[in-house]
Amino acid sequence: MPWSRRRTRVAIGLGVSWVLTTLPFVGVLIGRQSGMYADVNDFQVPVIVTAWRAIRAGQSPSWTPWVFAGFNMAGAGQSGIFYPLNGLFGFLDPVTAYRWWLMAHLWIATAGAFWWAWRRWSSVTAATVTAVAWGLNAFSVLHLLHMPLVAATAWLPWLAVGLDLVVEAWSWRRGALVAGSLWLIVTVGHPQELWMALAIVGLYALGVLVRAGHGWRGWVRLAAPVMVGLGAAAVVLVPIYRFSRTSVRPTLDATEAFSYSATPSNLSLLIAPRLQGGQSGP
Repeated sequence: MPWSRRRTRVAIGLGVSWVLTTLPFVGVLIGRQSGMYADVNDFQVPVIVTAWRAIRAGQSPSWTPWVFAGFNMAGAGQSGIFYPLNGLFGFLDPVTAYRWWLMAHLWIATAGAFWWAWRRWSSVTAATVTAVAWGLNAFSVLHLLHMPLVAATAWLPWLAVGLDLVVEAWSWRRGALVAGSLWLIVTVGHPQELWMALAIVGLYALGVLVRAGHGWRGWVRLAAPVMVGLGAAAVVLVPIYRFSRTSVRPTLDATEAFSYSATPSNLSLLIAPRLQGGQSGP
């Protein structure tokens, strides 16, 4: 098939993927719904807005007296001071900024998954199915109230594409895709996403490298941009680590740490949500 026709089919497939992943969020896209609830309203948007108001005022965003009667913004991490797309909150009103922040990550996730699948199978159909499945995956939808999780999930396919490219052959541009994707995942400010990304790097890269059979050179090509990405993200990781040492959480024993966890008896609520009590109304 001529490249011009293939390029047209790929463009159509990506466009269809974007449309299908956007449909459940049409109300957000046109402004009839905000898409903001729970932690987005209670914590994440307020701290991001506070950080960017400080930046625009020429002040340090690392500390604020206006959240929790004094708050270490850099140490808490979720203010996402260094995350580029959070800059929307410095120039738009919070509701509008969040709308485009959410839609941008939805489209980024879809495009990354489409690219990864297209490179893997050279099938527009497979790439479209993969892109829609990833763009609307249950993990992201469940965590729409957690902005860092949504952002990190959007960049994971790009990290996977970068891994594939670097294993195939080294170039600075390919290495930058790995390092940049990992850096973006870290700068959203929630270390849990870093552990997820590193698990993917380890498990996925192991399978890819063993199958490719490039020997130690493939490992070096992959390890180098990962280390660069983590090194660049130290500006985020170090304050988070230092601040975490002031929390009571690292000193909790197992009983205290799991005191609010679900017990096996709660599994019945998956079938009958009100079996153990609760509201009777809809």
